[in-house]
Amino acid sequence: MKSLWLATACALVLLLSHAAQSRLPPIAADNPLLTRSNGRLHFNNVAFSGERIQVFADGSRELANYADGQLHGATLSWFSNGSLRSQRYYDQGKKVGRHRGWWITGQLQFEYVFQQDLHHGPMLSWHANGQLSSAFSYHQGHEQGMQQMWDSDGNLKMRYELRNGRRHGWMGAKQCAADTLAVR
Repeated sequence: MKSLWLATACALVLLLSHAAQSRLPPIAADNPLLTRSNGRLHFNNVAFSGERIQVFADGSRELANYADGQLHGATLSWFSNGSLRSQRYYDQGKKVGRHRGWWITGQLQFEYVFQQDLHHGPMLSWHANGQLSSAFSYHQGHEQGMQQMWDSDGNLKMRYELRNGRRHGWMGAKQCAADTLAVR
């Protein structure tokens, strides 16, 4: 019975210490106690768990979440005017989920999907004027299917399809006429 009480008390102390740590204010990225070692972030020589904030010279900033010294959870960045610049997610240091970024105007700039640190699914980007810039498709980190790029006026610049690991289509940098493609 005594060992059960002791185990319960230890678990409660660990739970409360973790909860208290998660309520601490973010640690500034320039804090001298914050160091990197073996690919992990440490605070006072202990693997860091919590929020790290970095403010850049232009007034933009980034807030990143860490667990056991690795990026874990959301990482958000803002332009100097306070508008959201990017939103990225990590699981034990690996990119996961939908990553999005915006132009300073608020227009979407990119949207990528990751699984276990690899591009997986659509990879889209837009020009500052809102025109689609690229539409790529990935499967477990490898290009798959139709890949396309456009200039800021909407003119097709590149279009090819991946089949059996080979590219078929037009990969030049001049304007591309869709009706002249020889996709095999």
